[in-house]
Amino acid sequence: MGEGLATYFQLWDLRVAFDLNQKRRPLRLINSGDFHQSWKDWGFPPLAELQGLTSSEWDPDDMGPIAKRHYSAVESLFIHLMASEAGRKEMTACLRDLVEGRTPEIGSRPGDADRIEKEWRTQVEKRLVPLARASSN
Repeated sequence: MGEGLATYFQLWDLRVAFDLNQKRRPLRLINSGDFHQSWKDWGFPPLAELQGLTSSEWDPDDMGPIAKRHYSAVESLFIHLMASEAGRKEMTACLRDLVEGRTPEIGSRPGDADRIEKEWRTQVEKRLVPLARASSN
């Protein structure tokens, strides 16, 4: 999940206010072409699978299609989480887990993972895939 956090903030503009970044960030993707291709060809892995990936599973093909799929998936997940107060609280809990030496898990409370996954995938399909398609053409 650390890569999702890093990827999300890679396009964050530290010179402007939080609110402006909140408006701008969902309109930009690190690599629209890879994002669109990954979604079109394979879709994104389930949330539980993403969270369970080891380092070698994350990038088994030296930044090939599998790694690009993972990066695109977590970028979209963090765009989703940062879009709402509830999502930001979820991220805060994950960061707290990291700082306190626990394995972070998005959606650790009963029922949360399913809800987050459904909302995330809806946002990907309705907002991010059309953005990626338009940006990569």
